[in-house]
Amino acid sequence: MKKLIVFSLLCLFAAASYSQNVEDVWMLLKNGNIPGAKKKIDECMPSNQDNPRAWLYRGNAYLMVYNRDQERKAKDPEYVSKNPDAIFIAYESFYRSLELNSELIIEGILTSKDGQIACAGPLYNMGYEAYTKNDYDNTVKYLSAAIKCFKLSGRRDDKEFVGIGYYYLADITQRLKGEEAYLTVLDDAVKAKTGVVVVYQMAYDVYSKRNDWDKCKEILAAAKKDVPAKEQGPIFALDLNYSSSTGDTVRFEKAMKKVKENVKDIELVSEASNYLVDGGKYEEAIELVKQCVDSNPESALANFQVAYVYYNYSNSFVALANNAVMNGEYEKSNEFKAKQTEMLTIAHDWSERSFNLKKDDVQNALLLKQVKLFLGKEVSEELNAICNKANSSN
Repeated sequence: MKKLIVFSLLCLFAAASYSQNVEDVWMLLKNGNIPGAKKKIDECMPSNQDNPRAWLYRGNAYLMVYNRDQERKAKDPEYVSKNPDAIFIAYESFYRSLELNSELIIEGILTSKDGQIACAGPLYNMGYEAYTKNDYDNTVKYLSAAIKCFKLSGRRDDKEFVGIGYYYLADITQRLKGEEAYLTVLDDAVKAKTGVVVVYQMAYDVYSKRNDWDKCKEILAAAKKDVPAKEQGPIFALDLNYSSSTGDTVRFEKAMKKVKENVKDIELVSEASNYLVDGGKYEEAIELVKQCVDSNPESALANFQVAYVYYNYSNSFVALANNAVMNGEYEKSNEFKAKQTEMLTIAHDWSERSFNLKKDDVQNALLLKQVKLFLGKEVSEELNAICNKANSSN
């Protein structure tokens, strides 16, 4: 019985000792003793896995290690940290502390939430660096962590970083993991309500190719709710595609009205006109792009877009002419061929205007040469050289 009492007392002393060791870290942190705090918390952690205070001390200690190393590197670019993953360890520690006790506040050090928010920027930068090197594992590791941290702040600027982080994650996932994994990331991005237009566009693109129009409708609704009004131009273009593809004429007209209200936006009009062309609405596309040119007469892109619409319009008459021949309607076939030539002639003139405004636009140069050859017009040495260089680089 006596031995049992002694053993129990020893256990209590040991527990008290561990607790005291953990609290020693707090004093070391307060005194700015970074090496001492790191060493002590590393010793304490094995026996404090369920102690939110220990995890919070660990997060603060490793965040201090990271900040100290960054200061040293700023003074000496050749400096190499002995703790290259300190910021990720800090993030994991703050996250675990938050899980165990979200209300924990200790004087003089960061809370779990504030600590994670402090980790967001460095984690994002490391994730982006990994992305530029096609380092899939570290892109996912750091950007996923950064996204979680940025979400905690609720600030508009941080929401944008969440959206951009999802963009990079989605891009590298598509290239290395395939479409299903890519779509999972995009679904998460839409649910995050970041308002970053590109992620809604990417998600819509995948589902529209699958003809999943119910999902496309959900994405458009989310985008209209989350994206700031002044940035919703590209969403109007997607709405044109959706309404045209589903035959919703009322919605189509509403979307077109929105695009026309923003007719100075060259990128928006270009995208919207492409959707109109895809739906065979050439006359509406022509009206739209010409309005854009009226607002941007010196824009090579605006002029090219008119040429592009007329070029596609001309191609629509090829199929009509061929069908007329098959039906023995040779006169009608000739009419369609004449219409094709007429549209190509107009496309040529607009393309040449664009070329004179910006001669290094390869897309327009290739179109202009193709149209000139079809119409039997002379191709200048300058245009030929641009096209030959473009073809040789492909």
